[in-house]
Amino acid sequence: MERVNRSKNSQYIRTVVGLALLTAIVFVVQFIAATIKLGTFSITFALMPIVIGAALYGVAAGAWLGLVFGIVVLLSGDAAPFLAVNAPATILVVLLKGMLAGVAASCIYKLFAEKESTGKITIIVSGSLLALGGGFLVARGVLQSTGKYEPMAFSLRDPNISPDSSNPGNLHSVLIPAGVIIALGALIFAAGLFLVLYLLIKKPGLGVSPAVFLSAAVCPIVNTGIFLIGCRLFFFDTIKEWAGGSNAFSFMIVGMVGLNFILEFAINMILVPAIVVIVRYVQKGKNKA
Repeated sequence: MERVNRSKNSQYIRTVVGLALLTAIVFVVQFIAATIKLGTFSITFALMPIVIGAALYGVAAGAWLGLVFGIVVLLSGDAAPFLAVNAPATILVVLLKGMLAGVAASCIYKLFAEKESTGKITIIVSGSLLALGGGFLVARGVLQSTGKYEPMAFSLRDPNISPDSSNPGNLHSVLIPAGVIIALGALIFAAGLFLVLYLLIKKPGLGVSPAVFLSAAVCPIVNTGIFLIGCRLFFFDTIKEWAGGSNAFSFMIVGMVGLNFILEFAINMILVPAIVVIVRYVQKGKNKA
């Protein structure tokens, strides 16, 4: 009995320490990411620790880390354009999308963790999505080079610029050349294509559960999906104004979240081996205890 209690206490301590560490990582990573924006919004790097926590510690941990992520987004000023329009709706959407992304990642991991599979099909699907995302960026860059789209830009916080009502985040924009977008898209496309072809041709043995890959993929999908739903429900009139006469839905998908989502998804998929290593390491520690 004493050994069982000691094991439970040890597991509880590991969980608390691990969750505290991941919480700190979410805070730091997202505050750093908030200083670099693509268009209106920053790229979300905090999804990686959310996926890890959701896979290791369950639904409650995923929801908590997603909530922390949402709080950081609100505190960092990343949601300032929406807060100025409808603060309650912005807070609801930002917190909800983070929490649901963590919950979804945890549920998917739990659902598929015990499945006996090498994960090859899942990796092929992920590689295909990477290739499609890279192709989208290449097409976006080509259209930009022909003048059919305005140049894509990212924004950086500049301490030399005083914040005011027109620029509350004291930002300055840096245009992204079409060649850079095309090169980045080609790199992501090549990575996805290589992954698919390698698995189909070489057929290597992969003792990896598809759960890790699926949870890493579903997190950015849910996060972006809830954001788009919130935009349609609460901010569509404002988005029509931002679109400047162009199709509002196209502006939402291509102009607001397109590049961000592709990069977030690619980061999760490319770095998923790190998640696998962490999951296996912690699971081995639990089994030894």
